[in-house]
Amino acid sequence: MSAKFEYRRSVTHRCGHSQSHTFFARCRQEADSWAFNLKKVECDACREKTDRIAAEAKAANLPALLGSPNQITWANAIRQRIYNMLSRTDRYHHAASCCQHETQATWWIENRKATIQIIVAHLTDSGRRAA
Repeated sequence: MSAKFEYRRSVTHRCGHSQSHTFFARCRQEADSWAFNLKKVECDACREKTDRIAAEAKAANLPALLGSPNQITWANAIRQRIYNMLSRTDRYHHAASCCQHETQATWWIENRKATIQIIVAHLTDSGRRAA
């Protein structure tokens, strides 16, 4: 059995955040290979945030979104923010349940800066069509 050595590497992840990692590898090339592969994934903080948003969406009975993995991650955050805002407001509380009718990630991304009235109008209209 060959000895393993400790290698420290700073990795810039796919999300753009840098994080320090410690690898126990047989050689420098093995540690560099692991560090290179970590560049392709999100950092720990972003992964935890993504998991938390997905859990909140599941708890709110919101269906999965359709789109690319990056679109889904971004749109889930947008949809959850809007859902939380609508569910806290008495005036738009009924529209919060309509968030489940819009499943296209692209719609959430394209309308992320729209006014609350436009979003509510679309969601309630989608709810009527889906019913």
